[in-house]
Amino acid sequence: MPDPAELVRVADAITTELTTAQTGGVFVGLEDFAPERSYADWANDLDALEGLKVDVVPVSYEQTELVDRGTIGYLCSADVGVRKWFDRSQQGAQNRITRSAIDRLVLFIQELHEFFCKPPDGIGRRLATYESAVWQETKIRVTYSRKHLHSHRMFLGIVRVQYSVDKASQ
Repeated sequence: MPDPAELVRVADAITTELTTAQTGGVFVGLEDFAPERSYADWANDLDALEGLKVDVVPVSYEQTELVDRGTIGYLCSADVGVRKWFDRSQQGAQNRITRSAIDRLVLFIQELHEFFCKPPDGIGRRLATYESAVWQETKIRVTYSRKHLHSHRMFLGIVRVQYSVDKASQ
């Protein structure tokens, strides 16, 4: 079997970073979650959605370029999606989801952003399982989706992370 695409390798490495952070206690005050790489093929699984879900979705090659005669550069984007479905027992006054539950998830989106932007060296998080990938940008795409909260009683937040990778031509 051939090596995975650079985009997939970056998404797998991001998933590993989040798993290590979660098991290491980096994100406190949240229920347990197990980051999973997926292709966002979970649109209709609300009935089966229990707990906090964190998906790492390879999105696209934002840019490709010939770096030199034997090397191609890829700018790989992956979304970290945070989902939590609230059943009727998790609502407060006036049949609304409690503000504190949503507030904590909004903070988690901020924490994810900071996790990739501000590691100890100050130049973006290195991926332990893909060291040649170089952090480029982290952007909060959706802090929370009002539509999903209203229509599905589901929190949805998305953070996009970009890494550049140079690959030798074969």
